[in-house]
Amino acid sequence: MLKYISKEKYNTLSLSLPAYGTKYKNKPLNFDTFPFFLQDELKQFNLRPPYILVGHSLGGYISLEYSLSHKEDVEKLVLISTPLRNSNSKYPISWKILLNLGVKTKSLESVVQRLINSESSLVKLFINKVISIDSSFLKRSDLKSVCLCCLDLGKRDWKKDVEKIDIPTLLVYGTEDKAIKGINGTELYKGFKNKEIISFPCNHSIPVHYPKTLAKKIVEFVEEN
Repeated sequence: MLKYISKEKYNTLSLSLPAYGTKYKNKPLNFDTFPFFLQDELKQFNLRPPYILVGHSLGGYISLEYSLSHKEDVEKLVLISTPLRNSNSKYPISWKILLNLGVKTKSLESVVQRLINSESSLVKLFINKVISIDSSFLKRSDLKSVCLCCLDLGKRDWKKDVEKIDIPTLLVYGTEDKAIKGINGTELYKGFKNKEIISFPCNHSIPVHYPKTLAKKIVEFVEEN
């Protein structure tokens, strides 16, 4: 997506995030500590605020939390494929069982990877029914990290966080995103005070499916007064 954003007009930085729950400075990386990781990365590249943060999925949550902990540093916020819902909107019990298994069962990683990479049409149908996020996403992800992140999502009061954000915010979601549809993931979008909402007819991976169009929308949003 970055190649469609003018390098003459903007400094852009794309970060590879460590897995959720891994240690950083002797603390586990989670929604509370990831903003400090982001702050350290920005300092390392000597980028000065104000920033325009663009976060996809977990990156969206981190950008949101950074905007709260470093209010004076963030000018605008873009959240892509970032489900936000009330904490009392519970996960289905089947999801909780799967998520806890993913965190606690060491051998489950290899089993899931075999299922995801299977060419069987029946297995693919099963995966599409059971896994609440695009299965292709899990091919490049650490299963335990994803499950731990999803469990923590259900415990956090995102409503309070959303209501504190008053900077211009662009909210982008896919109409076929299982992570959005399965848990009413746009429920709290209305809570942003200064928002613009757009959607794409695809799954969780909007930057992969529509990189040029998404880049154009972000630039338009950035350049709005």
